[in-house]
Amino acid sequence: MRNMFFISLLFLSVGGVAADGGARKVDLGGGRTLLYEDELGGRYQYLTLVHDGAVLHKFRGVMDKGGLFEYERSPVVSSDGSYVVVNQVEAGLDQQGRTLYEMAYCELIDLESGCIAARGTGQFCGGEFTGSDEWKTFVFQDLNLSEVAPTAEKYVSGRLNFSDSPGDSLENLLVCDPPADDNVKYYKRLVDERFSGWSDGSRNKLRDVLTVKGYLSNAER
Repeated sequence: MRNMFFISLLFLSVGGVAADGGARKVDLGGGRTLLYEDELGGRYQYLTLVHDGAVLHKFRGVMDKGGLFEYERSPVVSSDGSYVVVNQVEAGLDQQGRTLYEMAYCELIDLESGCIAARGTGQFCGGEFTGSDEWKTFVFQDLNLSEVAPTAEKYVSGRLNFSDSPGDSLENLLVCDPPADDNVKYYKRLVDERFSGWSDGSRNKLRDVLTVKGYLSNAER
């Protein structure tokens, strides 16, 4: 538990969960709540996933990198309450603040961990849950979310690439596939080798995480 708390602090300082200052709260049932915070132009810069009153994960939205969060009064939730669909809108502005473009995205988030299992746009977002962890669209028939979620092995093998997208970030990878004895060999390769979209800043953050968890010694750093 201490290690997971440290990992969270490396990326974002999480505050309280009270719905004040214009925050909007959505009850998902089963003790889970979404809290939309810091409104900007009708959308929100932070989305907090709360479980039984405790912060499980806090997402940060950036207008031109991934997008701000669109408030949904009744978001789509899988039949067993395992996943929720969250919408973000990315926008580019000119120097006068006029909108140059907008692009809508949806994220399928695991409510047990806060993992962004899948992210897409267009027809992908018009899908529906057909099972506890399946998402059906015209493009993907019964996409199994537990199978497509990010893992360190997928980045090392080249099946996934890091990018500015929230679903392709180191932060999301650590939530979806926490370092453990069975996958640390892939994390060590991420530290030692160069991969598409992989920055030195992310590599240094990963070194810190692996050192705290006891998988890297000071000599190996």
